Parts: sequence; C-alpha cells; structure tokens
Amino acid sequence: MTPPANDSGLTDGPFRSKQFTPAELDELFDVLADARRRCTLQSLSDAGGTASFDELVGDVARQTVARPIGREQRREIATTLYHVHLPKLASAGLVADFDPDGEVALAEQVDDVPHSLFE
Repeated sequence: MTPPANDSGLTDGPFRSKQFTPAELDELFDVLADARRRCTLQSLSDAGGTASFDELVGDVARQTVARPIGREQRREIATTLYHVHLPKLASAGLVADFDPDGEVALAEQVDDVPHSLFE
C-alpha cells in the first residue's frame, strides 16, 4: 500500500515540516545536486550555522578533494564558492548574505530542508 501523498505530491516522511511546491522542489534539488554546495551547507550546519569564508573554503576543500590542495586549487575553490555556489544557495534562501572577508551564515529557511539531503 502506498502512503498518502501530501499537497506537494510527496509522501509523508522527511518533507513533513514544509509543503514544497513542485517549483520549490525543482530548485532545491538543483541546488543540492552539486557536491560543493552540499558540503557548504553541511560545514555551516556543523559549525553552528556560521563560519568565516576562509574556514568554509578549507572545509569544502577537505571534503571534496581527495588529496592535499595547493594555493591555486584553494583559490579556485574560493572563487567558485563566492561567484557560483554561495549566490545559488542564497538565491534558494539557504544561505544569508555572505562576504569573502567576513562570515557566511545559514538562512533560517534551511531548517525547512531535511538535513539528511546535504549530509
């Protein structure tokens, strides 16, 4: 027997806390499709919701690269986080404003997303 579907078209389960529209689900899965974005959310969650941009770059590098990284690869990770991944996470409402010289913080809306999706 199939469990009853909620209004978002998903069965009850990890999505019980929020009713996602089909468009919201598409955006969420698009955002979480990238390993660096999932690592970013996991690192921020593990750090209590806030981390410096530099700490975040180091965490993402350790989680996504199998070997020690050099200066150029670290710069590439920092550049893509700042120009690609953090804006995409912010656009989805998962990360608050960010500054490369300051801190990056999870947005309150991230609590609506089951954390198992980015662990």
